[in-house]
Amino acid sequence: MVLPPALNAEPGEPSVETAAEVVDGIRARRARLRALRHAILNERARSLSIAPDELVRSFVLPRWVGESATEAPGGSSISDPDASRDARAANYVAGLLNLDGFTCRPSLRNSPAVGPVDLGLNPNAAAFGATVVALLATAVGLYSQWLYGLIFAVAGGAAVWVARNLMPELDRWAPAFIPRGRLLGVVVALIFVGVAGVAVILPIHDQRNSDANAQAAAYNVATAEHLVAEATAYAAAGDTSGATTLLAQATQIDPTVPGGEAAQVQILSAVVRSAVASALAQPRSHK
Repeated sequence: MVLPPALNAEPGEPSVETAAEVVDGIRARRARLRALRHAILNERARSLSIAPDELVRSFVLPRWVGESATEAPGGSSISDPDASRDARAANYVAGLLNLDGFTCRPSLRNSPAVGPVDLGLNPNAAAFGATVVALLATAVGLYSQWLYGLIFAVAGGAAVWVARNLMPELDRWAPAFIPRGRLLGVVVALIFVGVAGVAVILPIHDQRNSDANAQAAAYNVATAEHLVAEATAYAAAGDTSGATTLLAQATQIDPTVPGGEAAQVQILSAVVRSAVASALAQPRSHK
């Protein structure tokens, strides 16, 4: 395997990078990880044996990783700053590999390997990230409606299957800036869950709301008509006060309730009749 020359910062160089250098470094590291992945996939054993120092040097690392550490946190001087710098670089590369779904045995982290390391791919890294999103989405869906939870579970299960079995295709089509480990699985699951939410759950939710609103409207109309009928009966019996109260309740529920105007006319007629009858019942005075 051909490795690029060491492009990392040398001791004494300033550790502050410009924005362009940061972007270029990220692109270089992504390209190196992609090259390692393709090299592993082209191997029959699906692994590469490589010296740990060569592996670390093949990455363009941020300048702060290559800084010389002359003092320990407690204030005591470090006898071998190069060893500290090498350990920091190894830990940084180990983090990159883990984030991108690689396996490295023995690990570079905290204890740089002496002999060659076996670099492979973790087939379950992306599936693990997708599983976390699928479980969370299913729990949220079940909290709302069992049907929503079932739909999210199916979508999440499909995302986990894709992240587990279609990794070469995902690696080919996914944007280069997305790490190919757990984060890629999270992105895949979010896409599946989002599509299920927009294409399936949202229409069901809207239809249920529409049906509920229609049922509520029908119930309100039936209630208002019942109150109008009672108001009409009260007016016919001469209870204009009760009829007026019932008609007000009906029009408050539905201002256009059928029979409302007729009931109001009947109440007015009952009021007039009651007034005329009361006037006729009073005794007349004689001069």
